[in-house]
Amino acid sequence: MNFAIQFGVLLLGILFLSRFEFGWNLLYAPAAVLVILVYGTALSFVLSALNVYLRDVQHFTEIFILVFFWVSPIVYAFTFVHNALKGGWLEELYLANPITLAIIGAQKALWPAGSETVDGVTQAWPDHLDLRMLVAFLIGLVLLWLSHRLFARIQGDFAQEL
Repeated sequence: MNFAIQFGVLLLGILFLSRFEFGWNLLYAPAAVLVILVYGTALSFVLSALNVYLRDVQHFTEIFILVFFWVSPIVYAFTFVHNALKGGWLEELYLANPITLAIIGAQKALWPAGSETVDGVTQAWPDHLDLRMLVAFLIGLVLLWLSHRLFARIQGDFAQEL
């Protein structure tokens, strides 16, 4: 529900305050949503099952979300990371985060600048972003299947633990 409201506000902001470009880059938006949905669901299965046995998981989850908020390019552009890391192995490690790939994909789809120059800085996008997102999605599906199996296996003991 929160995502739907925030996504609606984002679209309204783009429509009224900027320009909306139609093109092939727009296909990154549903792909980004799918990647986030798959990983979010997989994590929710694991963390909710762990929270039954370890009550402090909910507090660590808040810390985890805060750290990954700043590790992913939500409030800054990937261009800054690319220029700082110069495309080395640290940048590849940075791009190993599937949520980072999804956010970059959403920015490429919805951010009107696209691959243009903004304020004198050329926007950088990771090479083969579509392939990277596909691999992240497929790995996410495997993790979703494993996390669901874990949840289904231990859910029988939830009533006794609660």
